[in-house]
Amino acid sequence: MTSAARSSVLRNAPVLVAGYPRSGTTLLYRMLARYPEFGAAERARTMGDSAHETALSFFMSPLLDLDRIGRQGWPHWQEALGGAAGLDAYLARLGRPGRGRTLLERALGSYVFGDRVFEQFTSDVDSVAVRGWSRADRRLRIRYAAMRISRRTSVVREFLELAARSGGSERVLDKFPFHYYRFAELSAALPEARFVFIHRSPVDVFASMVHRARTELDGRPPMGSVAWLVMSAPAFVRDWCDSARAARAFAAYAPDRLLIVDYDRLTAPAERTDQVTRLARYLGLPPEVMLADAGGDPKRDPSKRFPLSSSTPTPNTRPFTDELSANDIAVVEEGCRAHAELLRAASG
Repeated sequence: MTSAARSSVLRNAPVLVAGYPRSGTTLLYRMLARYPEFGAAERARTMGDSAHETALSFFMSPLLDLDRIGRQGWPHWQEALGGAAGLDAYLARLGRPGRGRTLLERALGSYVFGDRVFEQFTSDVDSVAVRGWSRADRRLRIRYAAMRISRRTSVVREFLELAARSGGSERVLDKFPFHYYRFAELSAALPEARFVFIHRSPVDVFASMVHRARTELDGRPPMGSVAWLVMSAPAFVRDWCDSARAARAFAAYAPDRLLIVDYDRLTAPAERTDQVTRLARYLGLPPEVMLADAGGDPKRDPSKRFPLSSSTPTPNTRPFTDELSANDIAVVEEGCRAHAELLRAASG
């Protein structure tokens, strides 16, 4: 891929997928990965649930130790860039900020972007407590304007250009659930990009998180690696409502930049065609590719109860709600009802 062609990749409407964890972001990524222009089909087929999560929305500050972040197990920067050599090329293209630039970025990070919070994701901490500090629906115009003068725009654009070259992509496809915390910043860095936010019944999301936490804890992993899954029903309500507020605020701020998708409608046989057609038109893609049944037996989690690598929507059977208490269900339903109804109304 030539330099000119590489630059043209980001002009070709990058697609960024977001949504609260366990809401269908991986399914949506795999559906879109079927399109050859994204160059992501093999990655979606062979890698696990999180292998394509670059988490650029958390680690975009040029003052972070990007070399250390890039070489640790998560986010998966080395895989996205084709290995250690690709990561070295990325860091070389960025270079190091000078003294004046460092002072500016430090001020922006402290007073606008809230980097102190997101830096803690590089260690094993309670991510829910960390995320709770930041209300992503606030100060969108200020954050957008600050991003226009920040060097973190280069952090994002250089990464995605090199990742596209590594994967042979003609168009960028990037998925990370928590992109919604940085909608304003990412939209400033990528003015050509289209964002897709997928949401799902909050009770089903909470049940899926409880189930996955129990499944993963059976393998005795470090507690920090599953901390994001472990929370009370009231904590989940606050966190989930924050994601809904972030999506709705950005949709109001830039209505042509974000499409809100309903997981339950997307997977319902009676509504799937309409929902896929709506999504495809928004992204300028032919819907037939997503509507085709991919077939095959998807890889499943250790409990054998839900697929990890399917790109074919299957009806939501609510398989894990029996793992919740009646009180937890009532707390989640009542606490999330208003935002859930607003997101559903915005989903077409």
